[in-house]
Amino acid sequence: EIVGIDASHTCLVRSRASTHHAPTTKNSMACGKVACGICCGVTVVAIVLILFFFWPRNVEGCINTDDLAVTAWSLNSTSFAVAMSLPARVKNENYFAIDFDTIDVTAKYEGVAVAQGTAKDFTAESRGNSDLTVNLEPVS
Repeated sequence: EIVGIDASHTCLVRSRASTHHAPTTKNSMACGKVACGICCGVTVVAIVLILFFFWPRNVEGCINTDDLAVTAWSLNSTSFAVAMSLPARVKNENYFAIDFDTIDVTAKYEGVAVAQGTAKDFTAESRGNSDLTVNLEPVS
């Protein structure tokens, strides 16, 4: 006994005993292919956008030598040591800020460490430049 017939594209015929699918039409198959294509296209675009915005880019740092301030230095026949205030600029091209717990800096002369310093709790702002000053002390 047939309870109802759906005259739409899916042509679903229901009876009390079971449900049977009538053969699908070319129109409903084309509609399914279009829907699948749209879903795949939207998924690919979403993945590309996520990768573009969240793929990490390099963070660059540079020293501003014009504002370099040597506060103390010592030179003897066996060693050279220097204390200075080191101004730097960090360029972050990412679409998100990056937090650094510590940034360790070592100044070297001819491959030998002459001063060291640490900057703590520094944030490189997103899509811009952030200034930083590290106080370097002589290496003992």
